[in-house]
Amino acid sequence: MLIIGRYYNVLNESNFFSFIDFNVIGLLLGMMIMVAILEFSGFFEFAAVKVAKISKGKKWLLLVLLGTLTTLISLVVDNTTAIIIIAPLTIKIADRLNISAIPLLMGEALLSNIGGVATLIGDPPNIMIGSAANF
Repeated sequence: MLIIGRYYNVLNESNFFSFIDFNVIGLLLGMMIMVAILEFSGFFEFAAVKVAKISKGKKWLLLVLLGTLTTLISLVVDNTTAIIIIAPLTIKIADRLNISAIPLLMGEALLSNIGGVATLIGDPPNIMIGSAANF
């Protein structure tokens, strides 16, 4: 990128860093650290087990509760991270209950996207737009 920018006289050493939005990078880094701490503490596993116990094996209720958990996680971290966190837990819960994980994962993917669009920090494009708009 730097070589192409230099070739077309768009980038030079003085303005190279002006194209990097450090607010976005800082926010994404902070979210990654927060997720790592919560993952290490076992919070997400605790929440998933709690959801499984509340559902008492009812598929529809499990779908609603896991979807709600996914949406809530996606409100504060980006969608990809939310799915990376919740998908392995969903698969474990589905295996223990001897049900297919595919409908649960499909619902979670859709709800993660909805949750991510709802906030400025739920999606990387939202973060970039918010930073450009000085929010």
